[in-house]
Amino acid sequence: MAKNTYRFNEENLQYELIKPTLKTGLLRAVSIIFSGILFASIVLIISNNFFTSPKELILQRENEQYQLQISIINDRLERLDKVASNLQERDDNIYRVIFEAEPIPPEVRNAGIGGSDRYSKLKGFKNSDLIVKTTKKTDELSNKLYVQSKSFDEVFKMARNKEKMMACIPAIQPISDKYKRRISAFYGYRIHPIYKTRIFHEGVDFSAPIGTDVYASGDGVVVQATRSNYGYGNIIKIDHGYGYVTVYAHLQKINVRKGQKVKRGQTIGAVGSTGLSTGPHLHYEVHKNNKKVNPIYYFFNNMNAEDYDEIIKLANRSVANVSTNFMEHPKDKLYYSIGEVSKIFGVNQSLIRFWEKEFSIIKPKKNKKGNRLFTPKDVDNFHLIFHLVKERGYTLQGAKQKLSKQGEGINENFEVVKRLKDIRSFLVDLEKVL
Repeated sequence: MAKNTYRFNEENLQYELIKPTLKTGLLRAVSIIFSGILFASIVLIISNNFFTSPKELILQRENEQYQLQISIINDRLERLDKVASNLQERDDNIYRVIFEAEPIPPEVRNAGIGGSDRYSKLKGFKNSDLIVKTTKKTDELSNKLYVQSKSFDEVFKMARNKEKMMACIPAIQPISDKYKRRISAFYGYRIHPIYKTRIFHEGVDFSAPIGTDVYASGDGVVVQATRSNYGYGNIIKIDHGYGYVTVYAHLQKINVRKGQKVKRGQTIGAVGSTGLSTGPHLHYEVHKNNKKVNPIYYFFNNMNAEDYDEIIKLANRSVANVSTNFMEHPKDKLYYSIGEVSKIFGVNQSLIRFWEKEFSIIKPKKNKKGNRLFTPKDVDNFHLIFHLVKERGYTLQGAKQKLSKQGEGINENFEVVKRLKDIRSFLVDLEKVL
């Protein structure tokens, strides 16, 4: 109950009741309401900043739990990414090496996903960075696994066709066995018999009588069978698939036609002396992935180890071999890329990576982009490995044991051979000048 207010009347000497006006009532009501609002605001501010409601406690605990779970997921994603990287390494350096397939380029494996606004909807929250990071990892891993899955499908297909691939590889010499020691010109640099200039010979020449049978060195399809009096003369070109193509030139007779399927060992023509030729012979080339390679490394299927070793020795006595190819490169060069090394030895880049992994003497450096940089010493060591594995027929384990037991002796012999080849190259150039 509100208290009454009185005032003293001096005239009648009595207390009179003061009746409140409307304005006074309104001011009083406003002051009470304002005081209540102020008090409520102070209470709310204090409670919000210094006290937590039960609902807020529940939400905080849920957020903490979500952050913990996301961190655990990130750790699992990192482990899965390492597993995926290991699968990629094995795919490029083991599985694809076995089936002579090129590795998948890094730009394909690490291709980007979506655009810059892909994660814009995840931004603007308290834990946006963590959520975006996790989502990116998930997308990158998904892309890697998709590419790897497609790669394994391709490897599986190659594995199923392995028998067919082995039949298609040009693994025999294209002429009778009795002419195997009559290679008149090997793969590599030589003095051209007509032009008398030093040029690169992109195949091997077999000397044989006119009319000697010429055989297909692997299963395939004839893509060219033409007659000419110029250049390669009468020529046959066979596509064996799997990146292999063989060329048979200067033929006297052609027994096949374009589009015809042939089998390994099938007679396709006869030795002649057509085109730019000084005598009856067969010029034979092997192309791998549009690159001309040394054919003598594919004569292993119909030769025993002794005969094959003898052919290799004959090739090594010639200026045209892989060592001389190496000598043609700048000697003051500090580093070689993996592409340059593979070109020097005429092999796939995947094989270079495989040898690097298997042989501890290969120690390339890496630039900021992660690209391998091989020193001249690494190239020399590759030459030793190439000589033992490709030329001498050693297994990887046998080559490792040979290098570990007789490494110094092998290096000394290699240096002597290099010097002799330098001298021979100089003499050849001198003969050309004279």
